[in-house]
Amino acid sequence: MSVPWDTTIYPVPDNVSPAVAAASLGQMMTTLTQITEAYNVKEGDTVFIHTVAGGTGLLHAQLAKRRGAIVIGTTSTAEKAELAKAHGADHVILYREESTVERVSQLTNGKGVDVIYDGVGKAT
Repeated sequence: MSVPWDTTIYPVPDNVSPAVAAASLGQMMTTLTQITEAYNVKEGDTVFIHTVAGGTGLLHAQLAKRRGAIVIGTTSTAEKAELAKAHGADHVILYREESTVERVSQLTNGKGVDVIYDGVGKAT
C-alpha cells in the first residue's frame, strides 16, 4: 500500500473489523477532547463518569486515571463494575441499588467532584 507521506496510519489487527476500528477511533477522539479540552483533568482531580463500563466510559476512566485522577463511576451490574475497576475506576456505584448523590458525597467527604462526564444524557 502506498499513502502520502503526511498521512497518519493506524494499523488494525486482522481480528478487528474496520467498523470496530473506526468506532474506537471516534470514541478515543471524544475522550481526548473531553479530558483535555472540555475540562483538563489533572492529578488529584476527582472525576465522575456516568456509565463508566461502556466503550467511551472505559476510555475516560483509563485516561483520567493515567493523568492521576480519582475515578468514580456508575454502572448497572456488579460484572460491569469489575470491568470498570479493571480499567482504572477507583469506585463504582451501582446506580440501581444505591443513591449516586449520597455515595459520591461519602466518597468525597462532601466535597463533590471536579468534573462529570455523562455518556448517556438520559434519566439514568
